[in-house]
Parts: sequence; structure tokens; C-alpha cells
Amino acid sequence: ISKGGTSLVPMLSKFNSLMMNGKKGSVSVMEYAVLESATNNFNSSNILGQGGSGCVYKARFDNNFLAAVKRLDNAGPDCQREFE
Repeated sequence: ISKGGTSLVPMLSKFNSLMMNGKKGSVSVMEYAVLESATNNFNSSNILGQGGSGCVYKARFDNNFLAAVKRLDNAGPDCQREFE
């Protein structure tokens, strides 16, 4: 598997084999500690944007793999819908 010539195989190992089923299908789960590390503990310098239910952070998983991570602000039906 590659995107732009970069192998994604090392990144796939960060995903847990646990699957969550939602209304729109299954998603892989990533450990929260991995997300904290990739966003530098959700540092404000990594905020890319903000919406009604939370901020979107730049996450650096390694030198070749960046992603956007949304951190939801609260729990409830609106956040569950946003997550799905």
C-alpha cells in the first residue's frame, strides 16, 4: 500500500485490530496515546481549524505521514453523530 510513493505499512501497525461498527460501516481504532504523541499532546500550535464540536489538529505520525485528527469537546448524541 502506498500513497505518493511512501509505504503506509509502518503506519498500519499503529491501528488496533479492534473494530467499531457504526451506522456508516466499520472503523479501525487507534490508541489515544498514539494520537497524543502525534499531536504533541494536542498542542494549540497544531490546531488546523475549529468547529462546533471540537478542534482539528495536525498529527505527525512519522516524517512521511501527516494526518488531521479531530478531538471532540464533549460527549452526547451530537458528538457520537460527529464521530460516526
